[in-house]
Amino acid sequence: MTEKTEQPTPKKIRDARQEGQIAKSVEIATGIQLAVLLGYFWVRGEDIVDAFQNIIEVAIASIGEPLRVAMGRVATVTGMLMLHLLAPVGIVLVLATVGVVMAQIGPLFAPKFIKPKGERVSPLKNAKQLFSLRSLFEFGKSLLKVSILGIAFYLLIKRYLYSFQFLPLCGTECGLRVTGVLIGWLWAILVLFYVVFAIADLAFQKRSLTRQLMMSRDEIQKEFKNTEGDPHIKHKRKEIHRDIQSGSMAANVKRSTALVRNPTHVAVCLYFVPGETPLPQVIEKGADARARRMIAIAEEAGVPMVEQVHVARRLYARTDVGDYIPAELFEPVAEILSLVSEMRQAEEALDGDLDGDLDDEPDEEPDADSECGAEAGTEADSDTDAASPKPGPDGGADPRGDGGRGPRSDPRRPADR
Repeated sequence: MTEKTEQPTPKKIRDARQEGQIAKSVEIATGIQLAVLLGYFWVRGEDIVDAFQNIIEVAIASIGEPLRVAMGRVATVTGMLMLHLLAPVGIVLVLATVGVVMAQIGPLFAPKFIKPKGERVSPLKNAKQLFSLRSLFEFGKSLLKVSILGIAFYLLIKRYLYSFQFLPLCGTECGLRVTGVLIGWLWAILVLFYVVFAIADLAFQKRSLTRQLMMSRDEIQKEFKNTEGDPHIKHKRKEIHRDIQSGSMAANVKRSTALVRNPTHVAVCLYFVPGETPLPQVIEKGADARARRMIAIAEEAGVPMVEQVHVARRLYARTDVGDYIPAELFEPVAEILSLVSEMRQAEEALDGDLDGDLDDEPDEEPDADSECGAEAGTEADSDTDAASPKPGPDGGADPRGDGGRGPRSDPRRPADR
């Protein structure tokens, strides 16, 4: 049998998700529920104590009344307590539980998980699961929770032992308040424990699921061959090829506001112009080879690229080309667009500074007018020197201006006879 040493492929993970195999922790939901209850009792504790005190007082006052009258009074007071104090916290608990589950697994409908299977009633299969690592881990979790709860009870009772001795002399209000303090401390310890425990449990669940989905090289090759022969995959590849040849993908990438990637396997192009688009819009997306092609086009076109692994995956999985981003991605996409805007402003400011430095540099090229003026001055000086009388042989001025050399003969005329 081939050893399974390879990480599961995305297709393997998707198929397992459709069958209900998801890494989730029940302890997280329990911890959130305890935290909600603790917060609610912390805020409405006084009202709850007063309501329970009223129930006890009504029950004591109804001792001498007929049974129907006494039960009617107690039921009325209890119903008011349930309606005004406990119903809101019940609604909050339901919403918190649903929110935690959705945050862990997302929207999912897995009919294969609901479908009956013969393996679930197989004694051999159940025996293997009974002594599996998961069962041992669950048993250890339960044992640890019971132990911590018992230790917390012991320490609290030991600390408030003298208060318990005087509870009969304390009265109803005092007894309820002491009990409320004890329950509050116990609850706080449980919430703190579940915060740490839920993190460890979720990490274990993810690791355990990954180990279950590990694949061998033969399985990966077989999956690749099956995927290659899938007509839907072939049709999709032809569409990608046509887009690349026609240039529509390149045009969409070039006009996008930002490209979100992960880092080379998934790429999503977002387009957003305030006043033109109500929300950021997905105008192009791709995976693997298509994603690498989009990244190369964006680099050539100077499109800002942001590497956000989780945002890129969620955008690719939950949107199609032409869709606006979903509500749960408003905040991360807004942060990405804000970062892109800051990058562009910084580039514009840098370009402006460079242009200003070039304008401030002195012009080292000589001025044409100055050159002409200098040349004219030089020629004038030469003319002045030529026109000024030269000294004669005796040191006086030579009226002829030839320095006493005498008349020069003109070679074009014969000498005077």
